[in-house]
Amino acid sequence: MPEFRWSIDGGVTWTYEDQPLPYTLPVTAEQTPIVQALGARVVVGDYVGPVVVPGADTPSYSALDAANVVLVGASLLDRGDDTPEQSAYLNAAFANMGYTGALDNRANGGDRFPETQTRLDGIIADYAGQEDATFVLMHRSGNDVSHTRPMDAAIASAFRADLDAITTKLKGAGFAHLGASNITKRYYETAPTVDAGVLSTDINGSGPYNTDCVVPWVAAEMPDHAGQIDAYTWIEKTHWLVTSNDGIHLRADWEHIFAEWLLWQNARIYADHRADVAGRSFVFHTSSFSAAQATELGGTVNPVPKLRTRNVDTSGQVVPYLVAEFEGGINPKNTGGGGASAAVADVRLQPFTGARMHCAVAADAAAHDYITWRLSGLPSGATGRLTAMGSRATTASDRVGDVTVNGAGIGQLDAATTATSNQISAPFTVTPRGTIEVTITPTPGSTYAYLNALAIDFDG
Repeated sequence: MPEFRWSIDGGVTWTYEDQPLPYTLPVTAEQTPIVQALGARVVVGDYVGPVVVPGADTPSYSALDAANVVLVGASLLDRGDDTPEQSAYLNAAFANMGYTGALDNRANGGDRFPETQTRLDGIIADYAGQEDATFVLMHRSGNDVSHTRPMDAAIASAFRADLDAITTKLKGAGFAHLGASNITKRYYETAPTVDAGVLSTDINGSGPYNTDCVVPWVAAEMPDHAGQIDAYTWIEKTHWLVTSNDGIHLRADWEHIFAEWLLWQNARIYADHRADVAGRSFVFHTSSFSAAQATELGGTVNPVPKLRTRNVDTSGQVVPYLVAEFEGGINPKNTGGGGASAAVADVRLQPFTGARMHCAVAADAAAHDYITWRLSGLPSGATGRLTAMGSRATTASDRVGDVTVNGAGIGQLDAATTATSNQISAPFTVTPRGTIEVTITPTPGSTYAYLNALAIDFDG
């Protein structure tokens, strides 16, 4: 299973599966940042290793086979199926991920620990007799955090006791199949503040609750999930999703995304190396489906914007266990501004010249000047060919990005209309951990790098 590792190199270089990610977190004598992933803590340049170890590569029980998957949390999860369209989308995505049972979202906006205990009582009653066939997936909301900042030793002790009470109640009632993420990062504008891009202020928010309470709780009570679902870092990497109204919730057009993301991350734990992709082709893109695009991909129109893409091959067949996700300084757009398709030789990618995802170095205060697109759940050693396309309606010369596949450079992608080609292609081999990772960063001297879509063709 994927895991994060850390090293010091004039700061803190984040690595993923032994490959360095293209950004560095500064650590100076003036800063005391808490960096959350597997409980890692960095203090004034000194490295302290993770407090937990990832779970076993082959969990003894698979949530994908559970008859019932029940979500527990607060507003971030509750908003995942607020409308009939969102509910239909989430349930379809749930099935496409490889889950074989039914999804039951019990999350409720505003819930703190007392309300959560009441929700659990309802779950225990409703699923009596189905305990072994039920998987409970939790996002520990930050509502309790907001009322007690910054955290101190007494608060931490009480918070951990409340967490233990949750698992004690569920396990005592026979619900042994549990999973959980940590708390999302929350940007507070009232003192003490948590400011985007200022890591020293993380001490005032949910970071310490994760490091000192949630991470060790998950490791002790749900070892298969230890360090596996890192909602805190996900928000840090995709901070543009967070509304400026409160620094906590997602923007209205994306508020359904968190539930899907949580289910994807949970699926990844149980779907390692299981996707049947031999001889199949996929097109991943950043836009909502239009009718024309749906026809092109053999799918159906999806009226809901989405952060990730469906695990459906170009023939329209769902491929369970394939997890597709992207992160970084992303600003997805699906209206106007795209370049012409003439510079895109791969006809499968031509419909997406107008829907682009770009990272802006100058405009991104948190310096997330990269895009990473990651596929998980693949058979290790599988081979094929990847084609990346970036397109922008401009003749500017500063729209060039450096592209890597699994950490190895494959060349540059120029999105301008004056470029000879707006696509780049290279062979790939799936890593031993079952992933393909494509990263683009602006070439030195460029202001933007664009990534509209990917075509991935696996050898038979």
